[in-house]
Amino acid sequence: MGLSVILTVLLGLLLPTVSSVRYNQHQAISRRHGVDPPPKLYERMADLVKPYGYPLEEHFVETVDGYILRMFRIPHGRTPQPSQQQQQSSHRLRAWQWLIPSLGRPQGLQQADANDVHLNQGSQRPVVHMQHGLLGSSTDWMLNGPGLSLPLLLADAGYDVWFGNVRGNIFSRNHTILDLTDAAFWQFSWDDMAARDLPAMFTHELMLTGASELSYIGHSQGTTIGMAFMASHADTALAELIKV
Repeated sequence: MGLSVILTVLLGLLLPTVSSVRYNQHQAISRRHGVDPPPKLYERMADLVKPYGYPLEEHFVETVDGYILRMFRIPHGRTPQPSQQQQQSSHRLRAWQWLIPSLGRPQGLQQADANDVHLNQGSQRPVVHMQHGLLGSSTDWMLNGPGLSLPLLLADAGYDVWFGNVRGNIFSRNHTILDLTDAAFWQFSWDDMAARDLPAMFTHELMLTGASELSYIGHSQGTTIGMAFMASHADTALAELIKV
């Protein structure tokens, strides 16, 4: 029996156990805060955020190679606070020279001339992007509940919190032309996540908020692809806007 087969079998046996432990932990946290536990294993990000009184938005982003990524956003804490950034963002991102030319222009600009795209009013809160680790998703950041989960602490501190979900994870399993069962759908690596997923998500966040910069927090694989992005895009305007 080959090593790859053995690892696959072990992974298949391990993941249900990990999920069960995480689910039991979240049930205990939910009861402690007087919230009914979610009925399913983190299939909906809302089950981990909204019961505690935090707002949640869902966003979809298309990468240059056709993957549809689902993102989530906690725009503020349980009680919206006065703006911490009074910056007005009236400048233009001319020509959108954010990506390596071979990757094309960022998604979302096909309907307008790149030189005429204006950012929205400057973000009134500092923007932070949180990227999950290997075999994970945005739900991983929320397992500890209020007072302990970093995204909720940041939201209460006045940050505009965004969660990324890379291609192939539980939230990002759609494509413009490929089906989930197509072998070609799964022919990617973390290099593609760094080269295509992160730029698409960063672009969406910056366009929507009008922020002048974005802070990046990664865990495990999230750190790896973040560093790979910064290294491979070091000479681009987009990388200059990302703070680690």
